[in-house]
Amino acid sequence: MTQKKTISVHTILVVLILFIGFLLRFYDLGGKSLWKDEIFSAIESQKPLSELLTTKSWDYYGYAPVHYVFTHIAMFFDTSDFAVRFPAALFGFLTLAVVYLLVKDIYGKKTALLATLLLALSPIHIQYSREVRYYSYLAFFSSLTFLSAYKVVAEKKKLKWFILFIFAT
Repeated sequence: MTQKKTISVHTILVVLILFIGFLLRFYDLGGKSLWKDEIFSAIESQKPLSELLTTKSWDYYGYAPVHYVFTHIAMFFDTSDFAVRFPAALFGFLTLAVVYLLVKDIYGKKTALLATLLLALSPIHIQYSREVRYYSYLAFFSSLTFLSAYKVVAEKKKLKWFILFIFAT
């Protein structure tokens, strides 16, 4: 006799919210041309990786080596507007999952659904996830820092969360 596993309504809602968040961040991502700040980021990202991690040009373009490295990697595969914006959109999307996990652990599943839905539909988060700028990375790594810090305090097996905390910070 085999048991059927049923998917809960909550799981369906989480997947639906993440799917909506994905669509809002990736749909027609390359549809508009890059604007001034995005062009500066793309130009900076074309430098060799070794220079991106050691250069002083950050004084002009801003100090965001993680952003430049991921954009550089994306530009290795393609230099289209979509490809250059892809890393920021990906980190914006991944922030939804991190926020869900963080809020679920602290406040429960229903509140996590609401928080994730609000972030998925947030116009400013959507906008900054669709630009070749470092703002979606900031949101992702800040959320990951909070999640890992919470887990270090709340769980018994702290080492993996402490390592994630160091990485995210």
